[in-house]
Amino acid sequence: MPQQRRVATALEWALTPEWLTLDQACFLSGWDPDTMRMFANEGGVDLNTEGLIEKRSLWELQETAALILHWND
Repeated sequence: MPQQRRVATALEWALTPEWLTLDQACFLSGWDPDTMRMFANEGGVDLNTEGLIEKRSLWELQETAALILHWND
């Protein structure tokens, strides 16, 4: 039986730092690493000089994706 992917809770979102590693961003968002790298390379999320992903910009990406996916709902 395939293992279900765990979804990050609101508490986990709240407890993560403001700047995220790729692994943290993938866990919170549910995106795979290749997709997250693509978002970062295309400016879909904000990066600092060390290449960490800003949590707020990841949240905004998630909100935008949800709006687009459910536009006609």
